[in-house]
Amino acid sequence: MATKTITELELFYRFVGETLSNGGGEMSPEESLQAFRAYQRELAGLRQAIEPSLKRSLRGESAPFDGEKIKKRVTEKLAKEGITD
Repeated sequence: MATKTITELELFYRFVGETLSNGGGEMSPEESLQAFRAYQRELAGLRQAIEPSLKRSLRGESAPFDGEKIKKRVTEKLAKEGITD
C-alpha cells in the first residue's frame, strides 16, 4: 500500500483554508505566506520540545495520564503560593 506524502504546497493550502474559515480573509498573499512560515517555525519548535518525552514514551518509560493526580499536584502548588479558587 503506497503512502502519499503531503507537499508543502498542500500544507500551505490547508493553512490558508483554515485562516479564511477563521476570519483571516483580509490578509494579503504575502502576509499569508509569512503567517504560514511563522506557523511552521512554531510547530517545529513544539515538535523539538516534545521529542525527548515522545522517545521516552516509545521506550515504555511513561504511564497513562492521570488527570486527577495532575489536578491535585497543581492545586497543592498553587495553595503553597497562596493562590486558591
